[in-house]
Amino acid sequence: MAFQPDILITTSDGGVMVIEAKVTMNDLPRTEEALKRYMVGMQYPFGLLITPEKGWVYRDLYSSLSPESVKQVEEFD
Repeated sequence: MAFQPDILITTSDGGVMVIEAKVTMNDLPRTEEALKRYMVGMQYPFGLLITPEKGWVYRDLYSSLSPESVKQVEEFD
């Protein structure tokens, strides 16, 4: 099944943040990759992956048209 984020936040100036929320994280690399691919495909600059224990913020640097362009910029408890 294709990745669909849990929440999309849009601002009045057209900014978008993709949010993926998980109760448990069984496979962080796979979930991260899916989020990054979605961000690149939809051209959304910011992403957030969140669990009850941890959160990760991602930003697309637009250095390429691949998921490698999306970098984790913050991790928090």
